[in-house]
Amino acid sequence: MSWLELVVFACGSFATPKLADAIESISADYNVDKHLVLSVIYQESRCKPNAVGAVGELGLMQVSPRWHHDRMVRLGARNLFDPESNIKVGTDLLNSLNVMSDPHTALAIYNGGYTFPESSKKYASAVIQRYQQYKALSEKDA
Repeated sequence: MSWLELVVFACGSFATPKLADAIESISADYNVDKHLVLSVIYQESRCKPNAVGAVGELGLMQVSPRWHHDRMVRLGARNLFDPESNIKVGTDLLNSLNVMSDPHTALAIYNGGYTFPESSKKYASAVIQRYQQYKALSEKDA
């Protein structure tokens, strides 16, 4: 399955070549596997760029402007409903949490903060399960 086909599989009508390209290039810039970024996007927002979370998280990766304002300023991300800005901020955060070294802990922190609740452990497991599924689909027919 090609990368674009995988993004369409995951995101359905929200998938575009521009979204696939943004995930691929930004994840490479931050040394985070693109399949993991796609998994977080799916888990957080079901790929809806205008998603708003229960406590004010915004966009594809459900970034909290309240908690990540400094990161947004540093990265020049003004609009978290802009997919590229949102992916950049979320992926930068994943990179800073060393997600590729310790994905379970990093994803739980991404979801619930440093004192993450039990639900954040379940979140991390769900993202990792989806990540493994996406990796397998990418490798099939490759």
